Amino acid sequence: MLPIAKRTACARAVAAWLAALAASGISSAIAASSQPEWASFGEPSHHGTRTVAIIATEMKFTPSNLAIARGETVRFVITNRGKTRHEFVIGDQAFQAQHMREMAQMPDMMMSEVNEADLAPGQTKTIVWRFSKAGEFLFACDLPGHAQQGMVGHIRVR
Repeated sequence: MLPIAKRTACARAVAAWLAALAASGISSAIAASSQPEWASFGEPSHHGTRTVAIIATEMKFTPSNLAIARGETVRFVITNRGKTRHEFVIGDQAFQAQHMREMAQMPDMMMSEVNEADLAPGQTKTIVWRFSKAGEFLFACDLPGHAQQGMVGHIRVR
């Protein structure tokens, strides 16, 4: 595991890159798609082949790095042990950039998509997700400032 300083620096770099991508307008192609935004990187499911417990606190996720096989269905059980509201959003970089932009404009918006969970302090929610595409994906808390402070996790699908 990387030292905290390096993890924080990596998280900040990813968050800055996502913010720059959102500002560039590249992610607007996602909104124009006729498929749901999340369809390009996976799909919801009802039964997971394995369970991964994720703990959200100020300002991190534990664990923050996951390796998943293409086609695998994961049951994420996310618990907010922090003192403030947090999100858990699965997406590729373009999806995260678009969502960060939306949350900057509407920070009180509640999550309603199948790849997103909005968590009050002490709350636990479950997302079951089938990773249909290989690649690098993220899970993040896109509430303003949270990802920039380190609330970003990485998913490598092979």
